[in-house]
Amino acid sequence: MKQNLIKSMMLLATMLLLAITFTACNSEDDLPKPKKDEVENKDGAQKKDETKKIEGVMPAKVVIELYQGHLHGFPHFHQNALPDSCKYMGSPQKFIYNMVDGQWVADKSNPKNLYALSSNVYQNDLAACYYAITLTYFDKDGNNINGKFIEKGQDQKYQHFFVVKDLKALSDFDAALDNPKKHEFVRYDYVDPTPWNKTMHFDEAKSTGLENPLGFKGMLSFGYGRHTCTLNIMLMEAKNGKGKHTHKTVIKDSIYKYDKEYDAPDFTPTEEQLKNEAWYPTISIPVVVHIDRKELETDVDDWDEAKELPMAQLPASLQRSMKTLMSVFGISEKKAFNEFYFNEEGTRPNHDSSSFWF
Repeated sequence: MKQNLIKSMMLLATMLLLAITFTACNSEDDLPKPKKDEVENKDGAQKKDETKKIEGVMPAKVVIELYQGHLHGFPHFHQNALPDSCKYMGSPQKFIYNMVDGQWVADKSNPKNLYALSSNVYQNDLAACYYAITLTYFDKDGNNINGKFIEKGQDQKYQHFFVVKDLKALSDFDAALDNPKKHEFVRYDYVDPTPWNKTMHFDEAKSTGLENPLGFKGMLSFGYGRHTCTLNIMLMEAKNGKGKHTHKTVIKDSIYKYDKEYDAPDFTPTEEQLKNEAWYPTISIPVVVHIDRKELETDVDDWDEAKELPMAQLPASLQRSMKTLMSVFGISEKKAFNEFYFNEEGTRPNHDSSSFWF
């Protein structure tokens, strides 16, 4: 009996030893590993690593400038001449981002948001409220390096894209009033004068944005207001040429009363581009689109008389516009009223060549 017990214990020990040996031979080091271009997501599924190495120049700083304006024929942008007394609806805006640890970091001097009027009634019209937007890159010594992305054939590799994220309505948004025609929220038009460091108005540069979209110079317009979002500016470096993806778009000429349809380069990237190409760090700008350009055309006949009235006695449409500005900018009734008063009654600079043109 004793011998049988000893034999049983020896057999059990042998089985345990074999089990431990088998487990050790199949340790984590010996399990199949994901391929080099695959990673594991939170759900345990494997996905392709889309990170690609940038081969071109890496900037140290980018300056983004925006000007509110109109067109003298597409795409000849001219900055609006607004009274200096208008403080909130038309001033040029500048955003600076510095490269820190491989990411764009907003400078402390930046405005809290990019503030813009929408163009609902005049969407895609020469009379729309356009925003010229320029991007200028600098190296660590402060030198303009835009040419390094454009000259010597480099322009065939690079393109900026403009992507809206986290679109949210303000509390006073009313679709029936603010977007009755169901317009797209944002539109970007590539201008990109050639040569890149010359202008179309003062020099003899030509707009080549339709043929060769780069996005260093272009125009933003917003189809409806009373919304916030984040505008992500993404710079792509294509390994084998960027190609061109287009969509049909229309420009309405309010002067000559005709519509022109043409193929415009897409300002958002395709899934293939996101997956296969290299991408610089994303620049993220917080945006508030408040009232519509059409709301500046109020029902007030006598502004000096209206100036003495309490807000409750002003036209209902003007009250609504004022309340939006008061909420967005955190200003008083008086300051909100002055934006409209001075827009109508203020002294404007001459409509000449001294303001911003492409």
